[in-house]
Amino acid sequence: MERIASSFAAALQEMYSLSVQLIRLLLNPFTSITSIMDPASMPWNILKDWSPFQLDALGLVTLLGAEEVNKAVGTLQKRKATECFPLLAANVIAGDRIRDEQAGFAIYNVTDGICTTELKGWFTRWLGSQKIRNATTTFRWRFEDTSKQQTLAFITNALSFLLTTAPLLVCTTVIGDWYGLAGTIAIIVTIASRKIVLWQLRNGLEAVANPVKPPHDLPFSRQDANKQQAGSDAKQIDQNSAPGAPQDVKLFITRSDGRMVTVYAPRSLLSSFVREAEIPHQHVYHVTRWLSWAAFGVLLVTLGMSSLFTQIYIVALLVLCTWAFCHGFDFDLNTRRKTRPHLGTGREAEVATTSLTSKIAITQKNPSKRDLSDRLVDKRMYAYIWADLTATEEDMLRHWSMLPFSGVEWYKDFNRAKDEYAKACSMMDVVHNPGSTSPSILKSTTSEA
Repeated sequence: MERIASSFAAALQEMYSLSVQLIRLLLNPFTSITSIMDPASMPWNILKDWSPFQLDALGLVTLLGAEEVNKAVGTLQKRKATECFPLLAANVIAGDRIRDEQAGFAIYNVTDGICTTELKGWFTRWLGSQKIRNATTTFRWRFEDTSKQQTLAFITNALSFLLTTAPLLVCTTVIGDWYGLAGTIAIIVTIASRKIVLWQLRNGLEAVANPVKPPHDLPFSRQDANKQQAGSDAKQIDQNSAPGAPQDVKLFITRSDGRMVTVYAPRSLLSSFVREAEIPHQHVYHVTRWLSWAAFGVLLVTLGMSSLFTQIYIVALLVLCTWAFCHGFDFDLNTRRKTRPHLGTGREAEVATTSLTSKIAITQKNPSKRDLSDRLVDKRMYAYIWADLTATEEDMLRHWSMLPFSGVEWYKDFNRAKDEYAKACSMMDVVHNPGSTSPSILKSTTSEA
C-alpha cells in the first residue's frame, strides 16, 4: 500500500511541475520559440518517463471464452450449483450479447398454419445446447411451480459463491495485494450483475405463465363495464359454437445444423419463442450492465498488476468455473433421466425432465434410432407419423416444402409406416385420436410422441 501511495505522490508531483512549466510557456510566448527548438526541454517530455506503475497484458485473458459463455448464459436456464460462479468474458453479459438473435433456425406451427425464422436468441441458444436426434426428438413444455427446488438451488449457489470468492478475498487481503483485492471485488460485482441480468430476463419470460390484464384494458365506468360484459358474453357464445383452439400447439423446429425437433408447448408460451419478452425493470437492467462494464474494466487492468500468486489463482479460478458452467452437468441443470417404452420403435426411449425457470419445465424424449427390426427410424418421416398429423396439417407441411408433393414414390413408404404405427397403437391398447394435437397416449400413462 505504501508503494502505491508513494508512486502516486511522485506522479502528482511530476504533474504539478508539468503544469507549472506549461503556465510559464503560455506567459512567455516570445521565449518559448527557443524552447521549441530544443525538444528535450519541452515540459510534455516528462510524460514519456512517467511510470508510477506497470500494466500487464495478462488481463486480456478475461476476453477468452466469449462464445462459450454466450451460449451457456444465453439459454436462461437456472442452475443448481454454478449460477454464482465467476466466469470469463464478463463483457458478453455487459454488452447484452446474450440476447442477440441467431440465424439458421425456423419454426413451423402446424396447429395454426404459421412459419417464421425470427426466433428469439434465448430460445435458439437453449435449443442449440440440447443433445438431440436427427429428427425424432420431442420436447414438451409446461408450466410447473418448482419453488421448493429453487430454495435448495439458492442454498447451494450461495455456498458455491462463498467457496469460490471468499478464499481469494482473504488471501489478497492477508498478503496485502491491493490490486488483487480490487480485481476480486470486480469479480464479485460481475457475478452480482450477471445474476440481476438473468433475474430480469427470466422474470420477463415467466410473465407469460401468469398474464396480468393491463390497466388500460379495465373498464373506466359502470357503462363501460356493462359493454365489456356484453362483449365477453358474445365472445364466449362464439367460442362455444366454433371449434375450440387447443391449449397446446404442435411445432416442428429446424436448427442451424439441419436437425429437426417436435415441440408441444402452451399457446401462451409460444409468443416468447418469437417475440422479445418485456423486461420488468428496464432502468435496473441498464444500470446493472453499466456496473458490469466498469467491473470488467477494473479486472482487465488490475489482473496484470497483481502478484504472481493472485494472477495464477484468478486465472485458474475463472477457467475452471467457466468450464463447469458451460459443460452443463445433469446435477447442475436439475435434469432427471429415465427410460420409457416408445411405441414407434418398440424399444426404450430416454426421457429427461428439467426446469428452465422456477415456473417452466421441459420433458425431452429421445427414441432409439432403430426399431426392433433394426430399421433406421431417425427420419423426419417417422417424426411426422408419430406426431399424429391431420390431413390439414400435412397440407401445411407440403406448402412449406417439409413434405413432398402428392404422387411421388416416397408416399408408399410413408403410408406403409403410418399403417404399421396405427396397427401398433391398436395392439398396445392406445387411445388413438387422429384429430388431436398431441401424440397418442397409452392407457398405462405412457405418453407417445
